[in-house]
Amino acid sequence: MKRPTKILCAVAVGVALVALYVGGYFLLVRPAGPYTKSGVIYSRSPVVQGGKVVLMVETCPDYRGVPEKLFRPMHYLDSHYLRPNLWFAISSEAPPRWEDKSE
Repeated sequence: MKRPTKILCAVAVGVALVALYVGGYFLLVRPAGPYTKSGVIYSRSPVVQGGKVVLMVETCPDYRGVPEKLFRPMHYLDSHYLRPNLWFAISSEAPPRWEDKSE
């Protein structure tokens, strides 16, 4: 029986490390609540929906004591491509600067 080559072993170790990283992210990181800045919900950009300006609210991740820098790349992929509905929501409560005063 042939022994595995060094390249095959290196690939297997690489795949195992990626699997541990992704698995650790999905086990540890949970939504914690909306980002706030001086009591105002943080939004990437206003969205017009049904003739009203609403906010896209981003939910803050809870890393459960793990440094944020470790999972930041995986969180970006998760929040923008894998599960955006978990991390972003639409809020009908627009900040005062976006409210329509003409009514």
